[in-house]
Amino acid sequence: MAISRLARDEAWYKLISLEEQYYKAMAIFCLSEEGISSPNKHEINEKISYLSHISPKKTALISKPLTLRELECIYYASCGKEVKEIALLFKRTESSVIKIRASACHKLRCENIPEAIFVATQLGYLPLKNKHRSVKSKEPEEVENVTI
Repeated sequence: MAISRLARDEAWYKLISLEEQYYKAMAIFCLSEEGISSPNKHEINEKISYLSHISPKKTALISKPLTLRELECIYYASCGKEVKEIALLFKRTESSVIKIRASACHKLRCENIPEAIFVATQLGYLPLKNKHRSVKSKEPEEVENVTI
């Protein structure tokens, strides 16, 4: 199993917490640049809303956590496997693998698989480097704890 559900959820909540801290800090900074040295809660929340809407592509918060199958699909793609090979591993059709990959890209707010691999690695879903494993292995390696 690539990552346990508990570990995935912990990473998810940590990511949300980090994003909230980032947007709050950016909101306070922007307000101070506008001349508001002691912003109230309402002003901060308005600025957070504005910042999160002008750059939705840059937000770390993804819509839903990735499923195990999506994680495996991205993992195998990161190992250089083609859609045909992944379909054989999953014992599914190529079109279902393409749909799984598209769903993962959508959840990660990415336009293609290489970008999804990068984002998944940065978020701690994928290991930073391959541990020497056999090519025939069906199970993705265990994800190490990665600080963001």
